[in-house]
Amino acid sequence: MSALDLPVTKLTGIGKVKAEAFGKLSIRTVGDLLLHFPSRYENRGLITPLRDGSLTMAQSYVLTVATPPRSARIGGRMTITKFRAFDDSGTIEVTYFNQPYVADRIHVGETFRFYGRLTEKKGKYSLPSPTAEPVLPDRPLPALYAVYPLAAGLNNNTMRACVAQALDLAHAELGEILPEDIRRAYSLATYAYAIENIHRPPDTAALDRAARRLAFDEMLESALAARLMRAKQTRVTAQRMADTDVSPLTAALPFALTGAQKRTVDEICADLARGKSADAPRMARIIVGDVGSGKTACALAATSFSQVSSLFPTVSGVSDRGAEGFFAAVFLGVSPSIRHSPNPCIFSGGHVSPEERRSAERSTVRFFIGQRFTVSDAWKTRAKG
Repeated sequence: MSALDLPVTKLTGIGKVKAEAFGKLSIRTVGDLLLHFPSRYENRGLITPLRDGSLTMAQSYVLTVATPPRSARIGGRMTITKFRAFDDSGTIEVTYFNQPYVADRIHVGETFRFYGRLTEKKGKYSLPSPTAEPVLPDRPLPALYAVYPLAAGLNNNTMRACVAQALDLAHAELGEILPEDIRRAYSLATYAYAIENIHRPPDTAALDRAARRLAFDEMLESALAARLMRAKQTRVTAQRMADTDVSPLTAALPFALTGAQKRTVDEICADLARGKSADAPRMARIIVGDVGSGKTACALAATSFSQVSSLFPTVSGVSDRGAEGFFAAVFLGVSPSIRHSPNPCIFSGGHVSPEERRSAERSTVRFFIGQRFTVSDAWKTRAKG
């Protein structure tokens, strides 16, 4: 059996309870764990003097322990451990709650990299419950610290320790899937390098290189899946759009489309006009962009053709705010060819309720838009209404 297929219970410290917690994250094998990427990174390599410490964000401080840690019980249930530490710019009180074992591993004269957020009370500053890593001359500390999505029963230290075990166990089996010429053409790191450095990056350059390779793999997988889907649908046809002129729409818009929007709309028009008869190959297109990048304008152009207005156009999967904006753009007259489309139907929120569906079926709805209304919903309503 491949090391990647081993259950996570093969890792030291993972019993039945922790395995169930990993299962909530869909992590059941060593391979699953290595594909559970960090959600962010803490830059602990940026050292801040105490005098420049922040009350609003966690920072790293290299401090030397000045007094022995002392523990005291508060209220019968809580234990607080305190000691003082210093750097060249000042001293501060470091406190830990319900962690009396801190006194066994932190000693006077030792230097640690503490990571935490300063607090202030009545003019006195303290550093509560920071992470503490010993500063040793022969063991440099990593600058970037991976922070993972977690489930109940797991903490970040457990996740990091398990990932480290998984990397040591399965590193040799992280085989390359890209041909060498493609990797070289796009200056991509190896797959093994990417997995190692997405979890344990020594610096931001290594992290960027790892993230770039994994992003390339994800986009390649999506492109290949879309191509396979298109290949399977070559015999499935849709109505061909003979007139794909969007100039009336663009002339009515209060802004000019960007170059990327123009290219996207041109490609959509070309897809809709493909073929020589009334039928055309079904279009399979994904438009990707950040919030506010203009995807709605591209969808508006795709629904603006005069033929489309008679085909019950459906815009689904948009946010409620996007639905309202799209509705305003279309039905306040920006899109000339469908401005007279009667009885728009907007759905927002969870699933389409039976009452909403019956209401749509009783009306002469011609245009559907919303987060929940799908193409199949529109078709069922069209068939009944």
